[in-house]
Amino acid sequence: MKETQQPGQETWRTLLRSIYFSFPTGKRQEFLDAVGVSRVSLERWIKGEANPHTSKLQTLLLAIPRLHRGRFLRLLREEFPGFLPLSDEGAGDVEKPEMSVPSLFYEEILRTHWDTAPGSGFKLICTSLLHTCLTQLDPVRLGMEIVVVQCMPPRLDQRVRSLRQRLSLGTPPWHTYLQEKVRLFGLESLAGYVVSSGRSFSESRDQCTFVQLNDHPEVIESLFAAPLRRADHIAGCLLFFSTQPDHFSQERRELIERYLPLFNLAFRESDFSPPSQIALSVMPPPAQQEVVARTIHSRTAEKMLQAARSGRPISYAQAEELAWGDVEQVLLGDDPGTAIQESPERQEVAG
Repeated sequence: MKETQQPGQETWRTLLRSIYFSFPTGKRQEFLDAVGVSRVSLERWIKGEANPHTSKLQTLLLAIPRLHRGRFLRLLREEFPGFLPLSDEGAGDVEKPEMSVPSLFYEEILRTHWDTAPGSGFKLICTSLLHTCLTQLDPVRLGMEIVVVQCMPPRLDQRVRSLRQRLSLGTPPWHTYLQEKVRLFGLESLAGYVVSSGRSFSESRDQCTFVQLNDHPEVIESLFAAPLRRADHIAGCLLFFSTQPDHFSQERRELIERYLPLFNLAFRESDFSPPSQIALSVMPPPAQQEVVARTIHSRTAEKMLQAARSGRPISYAQAEELAWGDVEQVLLGDDPGTAIQESPERQEVAG
């Protein structure tokens, strides 16, 4: 819906335009990454050709420099009188709302789940959830990272031997744009413990004895992890790292628990394994993993080429899953006979 305004009248859109175009070119991309939108989408907001979703209003407000944030919020409320920031940062005396999943956002995720083909909405759903969840858990951007970890497909012996990092998003010092790290976790890791036990875990850095595969382990002061499961079947877990001591209060842990069923919607039914199939191995250290992991793209291309030559072409996602199986096999030192099992359901395209 296009806004109506008097010539010369300041609105949140005109202020957004002034702020955005005052940034150097490189800073503009950082701003877009922080909001979680493309340049085209932002320019449509500025022109009044589209309105941000409520969850994007939250990230937009927090991406605005603090000097302008109070003024920007007042202008936002002129067009969106019901808008309530999830943080009191720059919001004056606004009452801080209860920490819960916004109902409209809940509907948005459910609609995305039902409107996408099975297995094709993983990245789309997780990206929206990561942005919104991060906004609520670290509203003033003190430093947090959320990591989505998924069980590798069972081998031919029907055992899940390792976990794969799929996506991550954070606030500084972590990357503020979506990351897809080539990294595997095993029994030695916090992710491995949570998936094997099926229980959540909250601890300070000093008290946590698990190996932390993280880009900034030196700044982590508190952490939390929760399994992603349907009944007793597990697909992986979420990892939360914060630069603040004792950050994961009871209130924040309860908020995370409310998000878990929505993250589950990103996974296929076949991604969930019963506890009897979880038999994680100890994975090599990061340096050794990195040498093998660098081959993931060439291995994926080779899988696609082999499939095409055999007259049975496969998608990039299918080829990548097979390539990950090869990487896991090399890191575990397994025989070729224990390769990933290719069930018909797992041949669906993964998002």
